[in-house]
Amino acid sequence: MAKYVGIEALKKGYKLAFVHIDDLVARLISAKGDGIYFNVLKNFLTLNLLIIDEVGFKKISISYVDEFFEVVRMWYETFVNNIDNK
Repeated sequence: MAKYVGIEALKKGYKLAFVHIDDLVARLISAKGDGIYFNVLKNFLTLNLLIIDEVGFKKISISYVDEFFEVVRMWYETFVNNIDNK
């Protein structure tokens, strides 16, 4: 279902990313180590749609939950602010 939504969004010109939850968390942890964490977060914020696969099916280590939550929180706040400003 999520892939279908993504394909339709692409056809309509939306900018999106489809990422597995494990890959997202690994990318964020790696970015923290490389000192580019906020740059990686900002890249996610430029998207119109962020599809995160396997949420709820894959267990996230408690030490990495904050990274996942931060992406979702920042993306949601940016999305809501963009709607409010239109």
